[in-house]
Amino acid sequence: MTKHSQEQAENDIHQDATAEPKGFATGLLAGSIVAGLAGAGAMLLLAPQSGEQIRAKLKQQGLKLRYRAVGDKTRQLTGDVDKQTEELAQRGQAMLDEGSPPIIGEKQIADD
Repeated sequence: MTKHSQEQAENDIHQDATAEPKGFATGLLAGSIVAGLAGAGAMLLLAPQSGEQIRAKLKQQGLKLRYRAVGDKTRQLTGDVDKQTEELAQRGQAMLDEGSPPIIGEKQIADD
């Protein structure tokens, strides 16, 4: 091989090496797009329910979760109110046991 043809061969190899990643990235992108479209098509063909049915089912599940969350919060608040009511009743009874007159607003009721 002559020196000129050897240099030409090295340049060709260098150009092929620099062009390969660009071609690889393009091929990878094109393959990903084709695979995504094929997957979407298969999903549409093999879906067990229509989109409308799925949306209705999701809405129903969302409502169930909302009602469950509201019920849980209601039970928690009811428990808190019951606890505070019990504490106030105990404090009131303790005041009565000590002989303190009941308090209404800012006025005390005097025993006759």
